[in-house]
Amino acid sequence: MKKSIIVFSSSWGSRHGGIDSFNYDLCIALANLLVSRNWDLSVVCILNEAGNSTGNEMRAADSLGIKRYAMPYSNDSESDREVIVPFLSGSKIMPVCTVGHDVHTGQRAIDIAKHYNILPAVFHHMNYRAYKYKNEKSIKQQENVLRNSAVVFAVGPTLEDSAKSILTGFKNEECVRRIEPGITIRKSIAISPPPNFSAITLGRVNLENDLVKQIKLAVASFGKAVLEEQYSIREKEPSLTVIGLNSNTLEADQTSLLELAKNYAERSVSICPWPYTNDRKALFDELTNKTVCMVLSSYEGFSLVGLEAISVGVPLIISQNTGLYRAIDKYLGGSGIGCLYPVDVSADGSIESDLPGIVTQLRKIASDPNKAKKNALHLRENLIQHLNWENTGNTFFSGLNLNYLEEDYSDADILAIALDQIKRITRTNKEEQIVGALIQIEDYRVIQNLAQNYQLVKERSRDFSAYRREEPRTSDVKNALQEIQEGADAVRSSLSRLTPKDEGSRYERYCDLLTESVKELDMIVNFIYNRGGSSLNAERLDNSLGDMHFALRECGGIIENLIHR
Repeated sequence: MKKSIIVFSSSWGSRHGGIDSFNYDLCIALANLLVSRNWDLSVVCILNEAGNSTGNEMRAADSLGIKRYAMPYSNDSESDREVIVPFLSGSKIMPVCTVGHDVHTGQRAIDIAKHYNILPAVFHHMNYRAYKYKNEKSIKQQENVLRNSAVVFAVGPTLEDSAKSILTGFKNEECVRRIEPGITIRKSIAISPPPNFSAITLGRVNLENDLVKQIKLAVASFGKAVLEEQYSIREKEPSLTVIGLNSNTLEADQTSLLELAKNYAERSVSICPWPYTNDRKALFDELTNKTVCMVLSSYEGFSLVGLEAISVGVPLIISQNTGLYRAIDKYLGGSGIGCLYPVDVSADGSIESDLPGIVTQLRKIASDPNKAKKNALHLRENLIQHLNWENTGNTFFSGLNLNYLEEDYSDADILAIALDQIKRITRTNKEEQIVGALIQIEDYRVIQNLAQNYQLVKERSRDFSAYRREEPRTSDVKNALQEIQEGADAVRSSLSRLTPKDEGSRYERYCDLLTESVKELDMIVNFIYNRGGSSLNAERLDNSLGDMHFALRECGGIIENLIHR
């Protein structure tokens, strides 16, 4: 069984925008870290739909061994599990944690985690209560997802506050971990501003509901700046590129934006509309040769668009109501904020009240574009020390307590942890629910999850209607039993190394008892799998589970005697 981080997403790559782009970069970062740390762990993505990923995105995943499987999501949790769990078992994939993205795939991650009794994690990308057009159903759905997740990764400081607010009274806020995306490394970026004055604003655009993204405010401000600045803007072939328009209404939206810009500039202004694109290379190529990028959201949980502008060294006019602005202030303070061009954007959609501040910042950049470019490159250089995908991956591993995979455990440590796990089982009646805890350390990793495997044997064995080795549920039990047996062997090996040679006779009986316990487990494996079929009735199964329960208890007794000798 290949131990894997199971990540649920809409599609692979940047097809659906910010969240999928974030997921793509996150998975690439995690896979790179697993390679560098030499961890026996893989990244598996289960997607709601097969994507139109670019060739580069597909090749990047393949080169790092990231597996992607398209499995349409069912709103019925049980039906969804009945598709995913047998597939993972048949593919010899053993999840160690599941990861979802907010309401999009968060519930799916939680449902599958419950089946395996492992930790579900959810990324919190958007505070729905801050977006007035979101209905109560979406808000409630988000609250349920976050409250049922073991770990909530909040993207930036603003969403960290949001997640803690949602969990107040339901969970300890310690389960919230702030995490930031990394700056995308580009092979080449412009080190000088372009000769003309070219601005850009981008993101998913809906002109009928523009209170959040404020695209109309950007267009109006640009038009006003063209009117007021003859030498630094109007005479430098000014143009504004708007990326992210709806392809179905592109022509009508362009007409609307051209008219808006003309009203404020009192002349025709060049507006270049783009539909939303998932071609990241084309997007970055367009972004990198701009004089200024405008991110004027009245509220933004983080702002991946703003971070993309910083990543290519483009001067950034940014709303103070964004998580990115707060993150820069947190990490760099005045030296970072001083390289930005911040504005205060109201939430009421009033263009007239917000326009003067934005025009002032456009004028400032236009008056000295070389200084603005220098500031932008300086900000990129300093911020990349904090916001990089390696840090993002490390925060993820730490938040899910996966860093123990590379820790150097002694034999005594291994036995102490093994004892704790065995007590979890043997203090509980074999008919009661057992709560497992993850163990994966050095040679003892094969135990995988001792309590979980014991419970898996109990639950799955009762479903045998006939003995067929190829049945996924049968395979689940066989793998669980095998890992319990191998785990006992690992404990025995650690006991042998830990026992002093001059005291060998004193502890010989402990090793003998452990050997008998291992034989007992082996007998149970053979009993269930070699004598299966219709003869495997409930009474005989109960006896086998009782023998396993006893064998594990004896292992625990041996370890406890040795530890407390």
